Amino acid sequence: MDLWQEAREQADGSLLLKVCELAEGYGSRESARKVRHVVENAIENDHEFVVLDFTGVDRCSSSFMDELVAKLVVKYGVINYTNVLRSAHLTGLTQGLANLSVLQRLKENRA
Repeated sequence: MDLWQEAREQADGSLLLKVCELAEGYGSRESARKVRHVVENAIENDHEFVVLDFTGVDRCSSSFMDELVAKLVVKYGVINYTNVLRSAHLTGLTQGLANLSVLQRLKENRA
């Protein structure tokens, strides 16, 4: 795992994780869950910052975004999320689904 992470470390010390390399498709919760676990492990392994790169992910399901992005926001909290994780190249429909998933998940946790 150390060599795997070392290959993804950026000059600034952040870890670049490409969703297209980690996911087994963009339609299922199971695929997103696997990516989320990689992200959580990277954060917990003392990486100050993780960049989740969505290059090549033009379409995905709302359940994929809920399982990946929204659950990370809930786990780390809105403020802390931005201190440990950033999404890159998240645009168009995928960005809209991510925003909607986060809003829905936060409403559910508030109720």
